[in-house]
Amino acid sequence: MGRLIDLTGQRFGRLAVIGRAENDRRGKYMWLVICACGNEKVVSGHNLRSGRTSSCGCFHRQGLRERNLRHGHAVPGKRTPEYMTYLGAKARCSRPKHQDWPNYGGRGVEFRFKSFGEFLTHLGPRPAGLTLDRINNEGHYQTGNCQWATRKQQANNRRPRRKPGQMALPFAA
Repeated sequence: MGRLIDLTGQRFGRLAVIGRAENDRRGKYMWLVICACGNEKVVSGHNLRSGRTSSCGCFHRQGLRERNLRHGHAVPGKRTPEYMTYLGAKARCSRPKHQDWPNYGGRGVEFRFKSFGEFLTHLGPRPAGLTLDRINNEGHYQTGNCQWATRKQQANNRRPRRKPGQMALPFAA
């Protein structure tokens, strides 16, 4: 084992060395450090000096979060109304097992937005109390045919009800 180099008071990345800790079971010199995020950790002196350890793990977690974040509307437990609307409309048109499939995908309505970003760019944030509406009820979910609308506007923009036994109108593409 090499000679002890006092690291107390030195900084290594986000870590500041507070003082010595008990050697590990193999006799390596260990140091108590405090991270910029406030976590304390015991780290080997070799890992500090070599640059192998430069944070308590918060830097890695932060990088993962930033790399995986696309638009910020789908954070687990904090999904926005716009994102939930996007998912619902997409499911109605593309999942045959969805309860509303017969009225949407089953009759030919397609969800043509390529991404949530495109959907949000076209419609913008959802105003309070409004829901997604297709302007042409026989058209697809696509740019130019979707808007945020009140329940009353939606009630006025629906397919005519069929009488029992009446034949359905063919879908207009």
